Amino acid sequence: MKLNKIALALVAVAAAPMAANAGVTISPLLLGYHMTEEFSDTSDKQREVLRTGKDLYVDANGNSIDGRAGNVTNGGVAKESSLYTGAALGIELTPSTQFQVEYGVSDANGEASEDSADAGVNRFDIEQEMISGNFLIGTEEFTGYTDSALKPYVLVGAGQSKIKVENQEQYTNSNGEVVAAGTEVSNSKDTIGNLG
Repeated sequence: MKLNKIALALVAVAAAPMAANAGVTISPLLLGYHMTEEFSDTSDKQREVLRTGKDLYVDANGNSIDGRAGNVTNGGVAKESSLYTGAALGIELTPSTQFQVEYGVSDANGEASEDSADAGVNRFDIEQEMISGNFLIGTEEFTGYTDSALKPYVLVGAGQSKIKVENQEQYTNSNGEVVAAGTEVSNSKDTIGNLG
């Protein structure tokens, strides 16, 4: 569809008052704690998806770590809870409502279980990248406007999470192939929701 000069001028004139009233917000550093271990259901689901191609219940000497050796030849790992860092850029839609785009990263160890990680042969790095769009709705929207410097808000959003698993040490997988240290052995893409 082609827009002629008159249509473009009308769009520019209509958008100018909105741009003059809209504020841009920048959050250069977001810090948080990304919890996964505290919710066993989450860890179990990650272990079902993030498979490594290795029996993670055998130690360096070939001994069973917790009685499951040989039963799980394609073991999965779960991300440990870790620090979350990110940044956000937003635009004010009304004085008490804004939309923001948020990007964040969380790096942690991955493990099949505490016993497996303590064995010293089943160590993985997990990086999680998240990008989401969030609406921040000030509670003034419901309670009326005030002159207070403190303006609480409700955050609702959705986005995408990408998880990559890399092995820290070389190993031979269940197919007999040697997997070099630093190789991406598993990954996942998921839809996420944000509430705050």
